[in-house]
Amino acid sequence: MIIDFRCRPPFKSFLNMRQFKAVNPQKKLSGESFLTYGREYNPSAAQGSMDEYIREMNACGITKAVVMPRVNDKIEAEPVKNDDAIELAALYPDRFIPFAGIDPSKEDAVAEVERCAALGCRGISMDPGFLAMHADDKRIDPIYAVCEEKGLIASVASSGLIGPDMSYCDPLSINRVSIRFPKLKIVVPHACWPNTGGALCAAALSRNIYLIPDSYMYTHMAFHQEICHAANTWLKGNLLFASSYPLQSLAQTINEWRKLPLSQEAMLHSLYYNAAELLGL
Repeated sequence: MIIDFRCRPPFKSFLNMRQFKAVNPQKKLSGESFLTYGREYNPSAAQGSMDEYIREMNACGITKAVVMPRVNDKIEAEPVKNDDAIELAALYPDRFIPFAGIDPSKEDAVAEVERCAALGCRGISMDPGFLAMHADDKRIDPIYAVCEEKGLIASVASSGLIGPDMSYCDPLSINRVSIRFPKLKIVVPHACWPNTGGALCAAALSRNIYLIPDSYMYTHMAFHQEICHAANTWLKGNLLFASSYPLQSLAQTINEWRKLPLSQEAMLHSLYYNAAELLGL
C-alpha cells in the first residue's frame, strides 16, 4: 500500500495547469528541466484520462492520494478550482483526500480555508514564494491560525524554483512558522531544496514538520542521500512520498523511489505509515 501525498490528477481544471501542457518527453535535453530530465512517457497525463490514471494507481499500488490544487494566478493562467478537488474526492471517496489551494495574498483566504474545511478538505496547499512571500510572512499567520484551530494540515511548497530568489527556500522561515504554531502539522513539498541540511534540522527541531522531497528525491538530485540517511535513522517518521504528478508517470516515480538507499523500515514509513498516521487513517 502506498499513499501519494501530493498529486494533481487529470480532472477538470487541473488539466489547465502548465505541467499538463508539456507532458511528453522532449527529444532534446534543452527541452527538459532537471525536474523532468529522464522522464518516460506519461500515458494518463498525455491523454488527460482519469480512467487511465486510476489504472496506473492500481498498477503501482497507490491506494490513496492527497490532491493539492494550485490556486495562484501569478503562476497559473487558469488556477485550479478547489471545488474540483472536492468533487473528485466525492466521486472516489476511498481514493482521494482533498486539500484546498490557497492564495495567501487574497483578502478572502481565511474564508476560503473555512469554506473548504466544511466541505471535507483535510488541509491547505500554498506556494507563497510565487507571490514573493516568505513562509513566515505575518500576513499568512491568520491562515496558519485557522488551520491549527481546525486541525488542518498546511502544505507550504519551498524550493529554489519557488520565489524571486533563493531566500524564499530558506528553511528558517518554515522553522519560525512551526515555532509560532506548535500544534500545526506542516508538510513541505520540495523540502526547501537545495537547503536540505537546514530542512532536516528544522524537522528535527520541530517534529510537526514533514518533508516531501518528491521530484528532488526520485530523480536522485544532489543531497537526496542526506535525506535518506536521516530517514534511516532519526527522521524515520517525518519523510513522505509524493509523486507531484504529472511531473513524471506514477510508475516511474515509484520505481525510482524504491531504488533509493532507504532501509526497509524507512521505505515502508515513507511510502505509507507516516502519511497514514498524519492523516489519521
